[in-house]
Amino acid sequence: MTERFASDAEVVERVLTHVRDSTTDLGEAWFEPVDNYRDHARFEAELSALRRLPAVFAPAASVVEPGDYLAREAFGVPLFVNRGRDGRARVFRNSCRHRGAAVVDGQGCAQALVCNYHGWSYRLDGSIAHIPHADGFPEDIADERSLVELASCEANGLIIIAGPDGDDSATSTGIDAPQLLLADTLGDHRLVSMTTEEQPINWKVLIEQTLEGYHIRSAHRSTFYPVQYDNLNVIEFSGTHSRVTYPYRNIERQATINPAERKLRGFSTTVTHLFPNTIVSTFPELTLVSVIDPLAIDCSRITTFMLTTAEPSPDGEGFAADGLALAAEGAVEDTEMSLAVQSGFRAGANDTIVFGRNESAIGHFHRNLDDVLASDGDEQSMATPVQLKQ
Repeated sequence: MTERFASDAEVVERVLTHVRDSTTDLGEAWFEPVDNYRDHARFEAELSALRRLPAVFAPAASVVEPGDYLAREAFGVPLFVNRGRDGRARVFRNSCRHRGAAVVDGQGCAQALVCNYHGWSYRLDGSIAHIPHADGFPEDIADERSLVELASCEANGLIIIAGPDGDDSATSTGIDAPQLLLADTLGDHRLVSMTTEEQPINWKVLIEQTLEGYHIRSAHRSTFYPVQYDNLNVIEFSGTHSRVTYPYRNIERQATINPAERKLRGFSTTVTHLFPNTIVSTFPELTLVSVIDPLAIDCSRITTFMLTTAEPSPDGEGFAADGLALAAEGAVEDTEMSLAVQSGFRAGANDTIVFGRNESAIGHFHRNLDDVLASDGDEQSMATPVQLKQ
């Protein structure tokens, strides 16, 4: 059985020990060849592998009511998820079965899925509801032209797809939800916003920037550093996934609290990397789910879903605006550093990038990616359990 992440009390105890001893979690160092960020053949191999692996498509909170839908590209493949009348979330290839045009765009709600090109319409379960001038087509065309569904599951607040290059003949139960069990569900969260941006940065660099706290003082001097420690983290692994805890300085107050009552929420930011390309970050009143899609060797799309459990208020969204502003400013600083790394690849100074023992979550990511590339393509063997703590 794959090891689960530690409890809040256990992590807080590890943090307090690090504070007392001026230490941090240490693992194995990792040397990553610079060519792995610049070689086009390597990028194509990565993209092919990612299309075979289970991955997060969207939070369940993005499609709450029957008819709600959300369209986006996953690993370059146009897909959409919608909530059926039976309450199930289904993921389909976003292509009409007549001429291939996209069926939906963006996010919305519709009780029938209608292609704007020729008006073919589909029920929420993907079956054909109406073909205009149907007498011009073979008699049984509706029986064989339903929307193409991807194998997917809804696991405690996240919609997981089996992979765009997986077996389209699989049903929506083609992935076992227990394999992606989340201990603290996101199912009670509501969606605040969804944003999409493109950056001229390799997708792996964007993953890396979230998985180490070695840069807190130098890169976030006036944002995170006043409230967080530099180079003090708890790093955990669960199969191919990892979690890094970034404690706030106020966590020291918990030294006098009964260990059983200690908690991470409000005293840390936790960053969970759901392999291969999703980052779940928790803040006191917000949870961010960021999906990083490779577009090219030096270009990525970041889709970020902002979630909260706070009730909406008449004068705002119901959560602390100053905390959101701080997180946004810190994200800009991270992006600036990643742009600098991307630029540095062209300088020719390094054959390898070295990640220290205090950055072991990054080495864990690269090791698992290498294993996927070297494997026989059995994506189900990589669908390992994960416990997402908040």
